[in-house]
Amino acid sequence: MNIIKKFGFLILFMGILVLPNITNGQSSNLGLISDIITSLNAITGQVSKLENEISNVKKEINNVMGFVGNIALSTQDLSVFITPENVIINRSMSLGSRGKEVKQLQECLKNMGFFPDNQEITEYYGKTTEGAVIKFQEVEGIISLKDDSGKGKFGPKTSASIAKSCAKNTIIAPTGTSSTSTLPIKNPIKYSPASSFSPAFPAPNPLTSTPPDLIPFNLNAASPSSGVWDFAGTIVNIGNSSSNIGQTKLRIDLLSDGTWDILPSNQSTNSIAPRAFEIEQWKNLAITSVGTHKYEVCADDLNTTTESNELNNCTSSSFIIYPPIGTLTASVDSIIPAEQQLLLGSVGVSLGQFKFTANSIEDIRVDTLRITATTSVSSPFTFTNLQFYDGATKIGPIGSPLVATSTSFYMSDFSFGNSMIIPKNVTKTFTLRGDISSYATSPSSHNKFYNFQINSANTSPNLVGDLKGYGITSSFQVPVSAVPTTLQANTQHTLRTKLTPSMSTLGATSNRVRSANDDISKLTLGVNGDTGAEFKSVNFLFSGKAIPNSTTIYVALVDASSGSTLVSTNIKTSIATSSGVNLVLPTPYVISNGLSHDFKLRVDSSNFANGTGSDSLSWQLASTSAILWAAQGNSSIESIGLEARIIPMTNTVSYQ
Repeated sequence: MNIIKKFGFLILFMGILVLPNITNGQSSNLGLISDIITSLNAITGQVSKLENEISNVKKEINNVMGFVGNIALSTQDLSVFITPENVIINRSMSLGSRGKEVKQLQECLKNMGFFPDNQEITEYYGKTTEGAVIKFQEVEGIISLKDDSGKGKFGPKTSASIAKSCAKNTIIAPTGTSSTSTLPIKNPIKYSPASSFSPAFPAPNPLTSTPPDLIPFNLNAASPSSGVWDFAGTIVNIGNSSSNIGQTKLRIDLLSDGTWDILPSNQSTNSIAPRAFEIEQWKNLAITSVGTHKYEVCADDLNTTTESNELNNCTSSSFIIYPPIGTLTASVDSIIPAEQQLLLGSVGVSLGQFKFTANSIEDIRVDTLRITATTSVSSPFTFTNLQFYDGATKIGPIGSPLVATSTSFYMSDFSFGNSMIIPKNVTKTFTLRGDISSYATSPSSHNKFYNFQINSANTSPNLVGDLKGYGITSSFQVPVSAVPTTLQANTQHTLRTKLTPSMSTLGATSNRVRSANDDISKLTLGVNGDTGAEFKSVNFLFSGKAIPNSTTIYVALVDASSGSTLVSTNIKTSIATSSGVNLVLPTPYVISNGLSHDFKLRVDSSNFANGTGSDSLSWQLASTSAILWAAQGNSSIESIGLEARIIPMTNTVSYQ
């Protein structure tokens, strides 16, 4: 140690002083030297004792730091760990940064309510993190101008403020003592109104403290109507004795400038049992100031906030009042893309078109968007690489993979690299495209129906979470309305193979001669996909003056290549013109993949009407079920129809 070195130099110096006298025979100085040496030995002993004490103190400090480094609080889904590396983030960060410091920042922002709950914590500083930092900077007054150079960046000012804000929270250590954390407690668990928690909220363990301790959890702010706000706080007793009748107060700092502007009447808090809670509410407060505001709820057992055990009885949050920028109206294109059949393995197919109209005084930007794929089956891997397009321009990046929230809902979240921009008073259309898994990759995706949509306020999750628009200049969020209430694109039908029909007339189309075996039409069925198709039935709907009323006509389906009749029937004309002639093949006709086959529609026209003018006859495939077929090998379990966009298909001839 430095103190020992100093004493050593002192001894050497004194020796130099007395040595000349000894050599000169002045023995009277020997007694003085002996006294000095005795004193120095005593001092050296004290120094050695002091060294031991310092070493013991250092060991105690290390033990304490080791204990603090492992303190944890656990509830049903609540966990906070304090480690030295969490204390301060000594690094400047901005859009594009990566690392564990980014993750620590996101955790802190999420716990304070600035980082979206539905976003995963990562080590990437993306648009979501930047937006959360901006909200925090606005609340703390770190930035004031829209073009502030530090906007959205994690620099020294933001770092200091984050550390200060995180340090405001308190946790309960395993010993039952209170300990102030440098990380905030995670967002409060959502409690339902009841007399106690289930499972019970844990008191300190072991139960060594007797005073009650009230903590505000789960703060909420909501605006039931324009200019009117409701606030609520859930008050929890984490002590092991019942609280007295006390007070819970609310105060509001408009524009978060450090001045409490609104102090409504305190709410009386009943006696709360250990591990129990009570919800206090303040309703119908008139607040119209535009901006980000702070509010704080303080719980109090003895009408004061200075009890020695209450280090944590105030909790704060923020709410925003947006200026009247206008509205963002969302709608869906009801025509494009049409309801269609899509082959498994296809890429870049159109899945839906969504329209956004900025009814506003400034341009609107959309940074994030959630798309929901609805289906009646579990096929989560059917669609991949979901991407939005503005015309031919990609609005990147690709959305997150579809994640199942139930057996029929699959979510994909988009965080756009370059925002969707909707100019004021303009309607923009954006197309959702994606790839479809192959049958080998996702066999359960064959013969399934899907709809892609943006959920409205009448569904869960609501539209506020699925679609958010912000003023491009003001950065304030704008209200969103949807027409219709659920923005659902047309149905998409995924198939491993696809049957495509076409129809054309045979013979003369006018002045046609009547005959008993009149082949009036050629029906061609082509197959393309992963396997062949089994043709099961066809329904032709007839009309025209040539068909005699209330008589019977002969209709047959003939194999064009062999000339053999596959199926025939005699049917009343009244049925042929109302329900159609349904021709069901006794045995499904197999058409191999990549090939097509021709069939003839034959009628007995010999007794058709012969009026003074032309006598017309029309036939058509009138509905999606006009032709039924199945993937090869599946005829016993499925009957697939036609695409809605190709029907009706009609041919017409007239007789002389």
